[in-house]
Amino acid sequence: VKSPNIVMAEHLYKSIKHPTVEDYMNVGKYAEIFRIPVSPKSKFSGKTIKKIGLPKKCLIVAIERDNKFIIPTEDVELFAGDKATVLAHKDQVDKVAALFSGE
Repeated sequence: VKSPNIVMAEHLYKSIKHPTVEDYMNVGKYAEIFRIPVSPKSKFSGKTIKKIGLPKKCLIVAIERDNKFIIPTEDVELFAGDKATVLAHKDQVDKVAALFSGE
């Protein structure tokens, strides 16, 4: 069990490192689940999940669009402003966050 101070410090660090990530949670030692908007600058905008080429250790588990909740299939298209809930291995979080934000 982590102390509340450690948890808060990790949360602040990640908020600074990935300002576009709206919320996150550790999933065990090796994965994180986080919510991130699709930026208009992202190469993901306008493409289906099948065509965006997510890293292998990454999965979009939900999409929020126009106050609707979508459990996506590979044929669902992402649009700027969508909020994706992503499950990713910790070594992929930086890359995935950059791809969604268009950095």
